[in-house]
Amino acid sequence: MADAHRNLAVSTVATAPSPASSGTSLVVTAAHGTRFPTPPFNATIWPTAAQPDPDNAEIVRVTAISTDTLTITRAQESTTARTVVAGDQIAAGITAKTLTDAEEGPTNFAHSVGSYYSNDVPVAASSGQSLVNDTLYLHEFDVGSVATSFDRIAVRTSTAGTAGSVVRLGIYASGPDGRPLTLLVDAGTYDGTAFANSTAALTISASLSGLVWLGIVGQGAPATAPSVWGYSGVSVSSRRVALGGNPTTLDFARAYTVATVTGALPASLTGQIPTNLARRMYLRAV
Repeated sequence: MADAHRNLAVSTVATAPSPASSGTSLVVTAAHGTRFPTPPFNATIWPTAAQPDPDNAEIVRVTAISTDTLTITRAQESTTARTVVAGDQIAAGITAKTLTDAEEGPTNFAHSVGSYYSNDVPVAASSGQSLVNDTLYLHEFDVGSVATSFDRIAVRTSTAGTAGSVVRLGIYASGPDGRPLTLLVDAGTYDGTAFANSTAALTISASLSGLVWLGIVGQGAPATAPSVWGYSGVSVSSRRVALGGNPTTLDFARAYTVATVTGALPASLTGQIPTNLARRMYLRAV
């Protein structure tokens, strides 16, 4: 997913992260937050009165902006976290990722209003893939380069769960390494006992573009969790690999699981495990 861009997106650090070398937010000069593009994007931080170079600069991932406060993930694109101080320069300029995104090229899909789209893959769909309770299943969904609005997220069910079963659906953005990372939508839950061999849909309001991840997790305390349609034999090495990645060790995949997800979906994911089993999910365009 290519990042958004904006010309002359540069400012000065007014309030440094705390701790300076590991803190995950900073404040730029008053009213300069609007200079920056819509997150997520990468930005470079370096000392004032100096040119950025490998010895004095750090690239960070800006994941959110609130007025002039930037939430950041440190040490991106093989740079090292540095001691950021007030007065440092910060700019959302060209980095290696910017060029890699451009070389990869955009995809542009036309979405018909009212139509459901699935996270399709070049393998046959199969019914009866059960949900292991409290395990979050995520599968990639390429929206395309043009932002599209969606009002439903849905799953095709196979068998219903037993008493106490609920199923939670959501959407995650990709992290800088391409894995699902940051929560975009927690759509809530549907009654896992109420749907069998039918489609369960939850209302959302989301404008999405690029590569996102659709997630489903069975929760509650049922004796038997629901089953849904999905895919088996999903490729675990088809995605492009970032610097240092190695598909032969399953570093990258089209589907992941995350264990022990109870209640609301976590804002940020850890412990993503590649899998060749994916649950089939849908988004409805508006």
